[in-house]
Amino acid sequence: MNEIITTLYIANAGIATIAYLPQCMTLWRMLKTDTVNTSVSLITWLLWAWACSVTLVYAWAIHPTDFAFVTISAVNAVFCLVTAWLTARVHVRARHQHKSQQQQKRILR
Repeated sequence: MNEIITTLYIANAGIATIAYLPQCMTLWRMLKTDTVNTSVSLITWLLWAWACSVTLVYAWAIHPTDFAFVTISAVNAVFCLVTAWLTARVHVRARHQHKSQQQQKRILR
């Protein structure tokens, strides 16, 4: 029974890892095309990154011999941190674009 649960846990981690990709690709496209917006929540991704990082530290410090737990925690932490970083870049770019548009409006008045 433990082997089945471990296999399901590893498979679930693979699915979760794949689930990060659409969000990362959307954010990456926003950065490459300058059509950025703040529809992706930065606070949410920062909190997820924090939670995944704490889980990784817990896995590494408390269960260092549980290879699946440590590895899956590391992968989740990395993807959450990457997504949070991309989201932050999108938010900064959107803020800069908004300021630039406001300045252009003032000049045209």
